[in-house]
Amino acid sequence: MDTEPSAERAAERIQAWYSRLEPRLGAYLVDPNVVLTLADARGQTEVYIRGGTAEDVAPIERLSEFTEPRGVRFQAKMIEGKGGRPVLMMNVESLAGYERTTQNTQVPGVARFDARTGWGGVDDWWEDAWRVAKATKPGTYFSGDTDPIHAPYGVVKGYPDEAVVAVMNERRPGPDEEPKLLNTTNVPYSDHYPSAQPNYSYDSKDEAVVARHVAGWGKILEQYYFSDAHRALAADPEFAAARRVADES
Repeated sequence: MDTEPSAERAAERIQAWYSRLEPRLGAYLVDPNVVLTLADARGQTEVYIRGGTAEDVAPIERLSEFTEPRGVRFQAKMIEGKGGRPVLMMNVESLAGYERTTQNTQVPGVARFDARTGWGGVDDWWEDAWRVAKATKPGTYFSGDTDPIHAPYGVVKGYPDEAVVAVMNERRPGPDEEPKLLNTTNVPYSDHYPSAQPNYSYDSKDEAVVARHVAGWGKILEQYYFSDAHRALAADPEFAAARRVADES
């Protein structure tokens, strides 16, 4: 499955799938992280739905029954949020995104994924990733003290190898050491909606690589947010009302 990330593909999917959810749920399909995943630039992202309840799990699962044969999976569950309050988390995954991000990486300890293995293959891939992470001794691949499971998570979220390695090599400074500060990206149009953003940390020595990556993601977001499909959706009063709720801090 050699599929280049595509804003047009994301627009087609959102346009086709938005109406399969209530607006208060469907409005989250235009979050920048979700747009990048539906464009197949990412393998996975998660969304926390404001005001979501356990009753919302079923419609999201029904949507997934329709989208899974089309290369995208939605999952939802209630988890414990800040202050112990339950919050609805929606997981969004792309088969092509998993394949692209893992086939192109050189991050050690992260296995390649073949989209032909389908969703069962995704589940097996994650099971293997967790097994490897638990068995990996500190210092095996990276010099930092970050949990090894963060490496495959960073890869499938589409971050460049340099950024993943920089974070994995972070360590707590000693009492007489100054902490090494990483830079943070500012992906164009990642703030189009005040939701979770696809920005990440990186080392300044990797500025050139990161700049190219950021520009690529920014182009996808720009093309989607200024597409006819998004303009039409944004003009819908029910969508606008749902986005206002979603965007409340």
